[in-house]
Amino acid sequence: MLSKIRIVFMVALVAGTGLTAHAKDSVKGPEFNEDGSVVRPIDWETWVFVGSPLTPNALNGGKAAFQQFHSVYIEPTAFQHFKDTGEFANGTQLVKVRTHLYEGDDCFNPSEENGSCQAVSGRGYFNGEYSGFELTVKDTERFDDPGGWVYYNFGEEPQKWADSAHQFPAASCNACHEASAGNDFVFTQFYPVLRDSEPMISDSRAKAGAEEASNTAGEGAGGSGVTQAAAVPLPVSTDVEELFAYLQSGKYREEFPLAEPEQHPSIGPHVNFGKPVRAYFSAAVASSLEAGDHAHPKGSMIVKDMFSDDGSELIGWAVMQKTDEDSDGGKGWFWVEFLSTEDPSQVPVPAENGLALCSGCHASGKDFVLSKPFE
Repeated sequence: MLSKIRIVFMVALVAGTGLTAHAKDSVKGPEFNEDGSVVRPIDWETWVFVGSPLTPNALNGGKAAFQQFHSVYIEPTAFQHFKDTGEFANGTQLVKVRTHLYEGDDCFNPSEENGSCQAVSGRGYFNGEYSGFELTVKDTERFDDPGGWVYYNFGEEPQKWADSAHQFPAASCNACHEASAGNDFVFTQFYPVLRDSEPMISDSRAKAGAEEASNTAGEGAGGSGVTQAAAVPLPVSTDVEELFAYLQSGKYREEFPLAEPEQHPSIGPHVNFGKPVRAYFSAAVASSLEAGDHAHPKGSMIVKDMFSDDGSELIGWAVMQKTDEDSDGGKGWFWVEFLSTEDPSQVPVPAENGLALCSGCHASGKDFVLSKPFE
């Protein structure tokens, strides 16, 4: 009898609030300590495995931002809610377990070759030992961070993974996730278990999304009611050697009229997340930012100084230059990063227009510019 009463009560509650049967209470959320830290899940191996992306150093100029396997698992009740609704509920937990690439006698030297190894199945990349353990949690009621998503790191050595952890600044992850993730800050486009489990979007929702994207594109291109400064010549050539020589000269610090007030932790994977950086803005983009333009003029250039952990030593530069009037999803911007102040060949990814790693993160900014020096 009690079971029947409970079922009737739950049905009435759902009907009265407009929530689906898989409301927040049906999702097994994380356990929090009194100090606000989260408890590391101990049963993650039984969760639903969704994928394991890899961007090895050997294929990214020796300096990949994420050079390990990232094996991702979703807590089962959160996965069921996603299958039923296509949405990630409050309480959703995603675990990311990182593993080193396997290294052995049958492997190429990753610093000289492509780092692949020979196995019975063929030549490729294989999982080595465990490395880091991370947890991502969504809760729009508990957290004010973008989308309600927060991130935790429990350490890099499996024998020393912490039992609990405090969240680290969401901005260091959310800029890329918000700009490039397939669904609600989650890269579902790379995880077939999630991608193929997601309910089909209705024609009306798809049409509405297309119209919104079209309107946004119109604004970004300087459409009705949007101002855009006149194009100016590029301050510096996009030739890598010439650009590197200009950066070495330090002239941009004198010639660019605007700079961020001081060093601050990077929110992107420049050398490493959180290292000190400081950006300088050419006259074209400085004027555009001050005017509040939605699209910056051709010729805009930003140089980001990248520093050592303590901020005392300049160790490289990140540069973006707008080479076309139309930003074209980032293709109108030229991107390059130098991980040395002495060797121009230390470029972790190709210097080119529309570089996905850069434009993907910067897409959430105003015409791909994330810095807000006037705020």
